[in-house]
Amino acid sequence: MALAFLFLFLCRHALSAGDASGLVEQLRQKAARVRSFTADVTVDVAIPSFRVPQARGTLTAHPPDSVSFRSEQLTFIPKNGWQLNPLMLLQREHYIAIEDSRPTPSTVLLRLFPRSDTGEIIAAKMTIDLRDTTPVRTEITMRNAGSIALDFQYGVHRSLLLPDRIIMHVNIPATPLPKAFTGDIAPTTSNGVKPKQNEPLKGTITVTFVRYTSIERRNFTLR
Repeated sequence: MALAFLFLFLCRHALSAGDASGLVEQLRQKAARVRSFTADVTVDVAIPSFRVPQARGTLTAHPPDSVSFRSEQLTFIPKNGWQLNPLMLLQREHYIAIEDSRPTPSTVLLRLFPRSDTGEIIAAKMTIDLRDTTPVRTEITMRNAGSIALDFQYGVHRSLLLPDRIIMHVNIPATPLPKAFTGDIAPTTSNGVKPKQNEPLKGTITVTFVRYTSIERRNFTLR
């Protein structure tokens, strides 16, 4: 009896495959409202292998796949890190979506599988706030670049999916650093020891959007 009740509860409350895909499509249309943006940002790196000061710079994005970051200070940003926020991610690929769970009464966790199997993304998870259809966390498994999870904190530009802060949780396998990161490569860590390039990189990178200096919107619906 208890199992039957649980089955009926899940059937009633879980999103169907069509509903999950429809939710992703709503997010894709929401992301498509932004044609481009420019923002002043700060970058704080918390990776044990590296000790770099907070960097300030300018981030410019033209979704779905054009991103540039300019700074006179040394910092480390995975190249794919900018590309994996929902604003870029949802405009670049089409996904098969399946509900995984309900972390809270107001959020849903979806599993996303790219319809194309030739890209860098193998699979992704996205936690969505159902109150306003806004992604608050993504977890992406890359074909050749490990995994990256991103937590999003929003402010006044929440409706455009433009966050006030992104926290990247990186776990990047051993790889020559110039291929894995943008910017210059630090010759040594704070204790004078050169970083080992045969070890994975694990830690967090926090990007704070101090001010959006330009936001260009689209006036049509993405198809």
